[in-house]
Amino acid sequence: MRGRWPHILFVAAISAAVIAVYFSGSSRWIQLVTTVLWFAAIGAAWNIQAGFAGVLGLGNTFFLAVGAYSSIYLYNRFGLSPWLGMWVGAAISVAIGCAVAYVCLRAGLRGITYVFATFASSQILLFWLLDQRWLGGAGGIRLEQIDHDPWAFRFGSDRAYLVIAAILLACTLLFMASIRDRKWGLFMRAVRENEKSAAMSGISVLDIQVLAVACSALFTSIAGTFYAQFQMSVSPTALLSLHMALNTMIFTVVGGIGFVFGPVVGAFVLTAVSEIALHLSGSGTDFAAVRLLIYGACIIAIALFLPSGLVSLAGRGRRQ
Repeated sequence: MRGRWPHILFVAAISAAVIAVYFSGSSRWIQLVTTVLWFAAIGAAWNIQAGFAGVLGLGNTFFLAVGAYSSIYLYNRFGLSPWLGMWVGAAISVAIGCAVAYVCLRAGLRGITYVFATFASSQILLFWLLDQRWLGGAGGIRLEQIDHDPWAFRFGSDRAYLVIAAILLACTLLFMASIRDRKWGLFMRAVRENEKSAAMSGISVLDIQVLAVACSALFTSIAGTFYAQFQMSVSPTALLSLHMALNTMIFTVVGGIGFVFGPVVGAFVLTAVSEIALHLSGSGTDFAAVRLLIYGACIIAIALFLPSGLVSLAGRGRRQ
């Protein structure tokens, strides 16, 4: 029980922060925290394959785009509720993710070569979407304007999206915690640490790696649906950029890759640092450049002094 107290306190602190923002009535803070929770969710989804199974890749923006485009297109074209459309996108993402992972990993791609291969898949989708007029081309697709309708994922207040983002993050973290010390989680850990030893122990390394990618694709695609409904639009360059892919990785690495709460810590800490820098820099500053400098400095500091991430400061952080 003692080892669980840091986790319990952390969850309580995050829950208290979300509740405080919910009742604050500040639209800016609600939208900011909603975005942070969303980034933490997609970071946690990436952490399943990269942190648990050691399958490092930059192709998760592919799943984001599939989830986002599927839900908006199916609603605009056929009137299908995004609550249902997101499962269509998730199924497509899982199928394609498994296929790409199987082909690449079976071909022996590992490390940087796998990173390039997966990022290339997202860029192929980017250029394909740019040329598809029925999907809006470079301008993307906007959600048809509708009144308050929860079944259509439309709410009269930003508070509802804050709650949904928190639930999305909680479901992702609960899934990670549920498999952590069970059969599949232990298999993923074994594969991550040493593929050859895992194979000699009778573990199907390729199957475990593809399974990890499938789980990551599922949660990432659902997060893509949330993004589309929250923003009410989606475009190829917004979701399939290198910036989006790196953000997912940076939050997880800074917080602690392989830790359940790593992406959450990274997302909240980096956002807090960015907001403080924005406040101190004042108007007229190219804050996009400042944010990149902050992220770069944080990554260097983590690599030098806390290679296991900020979560390791707790002393009892459990790397999976």
